[in-house]
Amino acid sequence: MNSNFLKAADRGRSRFKHYALALLWIVVGLFGMSVISTLPILAFRSIPGQYVEESGLVFLSCTSQLLFASFIYVSIAFILLFVTFKIHQRSPKTLINIGENIRFRRAIDGFFGWFLLRSVSSFLLFQFFSDRYALTDVAKIDLSVIGFGLIVSFSASLLAFISIAYVLQGTHQLVKNPFLLVLGWIFVATLILILTKQQFNLFSILLGTLNALLWLFILLKEEGIELNVGWLAADIFYSVFCVSTGISGLHNILSQCPSLIIARPVSQTIGIPLYIVQAIVFYYLLFVYPSKKI
Repeated sequence: MNSNFLKAADRGRSRFKHYALALLWIVVGLFGMSVISTLPILAFRSIPGQYVEESGLVFLSCTSQLLFASFIYVSIAFILLFVTFKIHQRSPKTLINIGENIRFRRAIDGFFGWFLLRSVSSFLLFQFFSDRYALTDVAKIDLSVIGFGLIVSFSASLLAFISIAYVLQGTHQLVKNPFLLVLGWIFVATLILILTKQQFNLFSILLGTLNALLWLFILLKEEGIELNVGWLAADIFYSVFCVSTGISGLHNILSQCPSLIIARPVSQTIGIPLYIVQAIVFYYLLFVYPSKKI
């Protein structure tokens, strides 16, 4: 297994001192961003008679939460792109793909492909477990919230994979064997999932591990992050705004945002096989089927 995407760091300065300096810039940038992002909360606390809970964001409306989240995600992504250009002296686009142009169509394909699969899966589950779903008051859902929801979903997804690309290309300087590098990443991803769970949940840990494995596989096969960005954006948008089970990673941040349908999580015996089937169909639709049409 060989990947030009992993070797993108070789196009610029990629010695240890450069990554150490980049880390310093990232820390400074995150600190500055955190100061700026807390100013609205401090301003709100200064209003007499107002009280803000420790979470800091609970008092914000859904639209405000979406704007706040978008600012955070885009700012961190900008910091990573900036240090890639300034410190490593290579094109920030090397964190996206190895070609000349950004493949926006691939991101759209990933979004609609995964969104369609999630929708079909929910429809089939509804046929057997109708009591698992509850329709919310659709009239209370503002179209502007849906629009901002799409923006924050793509922003969060873009940040996630720019971060993955940056660290993946950096660690490839230490571990040259792509197979060992992927194994190491899967191990770290699984370990993080175990350590960050308040209660051991085999379903969420297995699901997270499968996600990490499939994301890395597609990233290396595509030599870029566009398809994964669309896929993850669809997963975030669907889990928060369409059929919410309350276990999405962004659910606490977007706690005030309405979802069209509220559903109880599926059992492990259904969830894992269902995800595997979704992943296989997704791969077929995005890789195998297009090649047959040519």
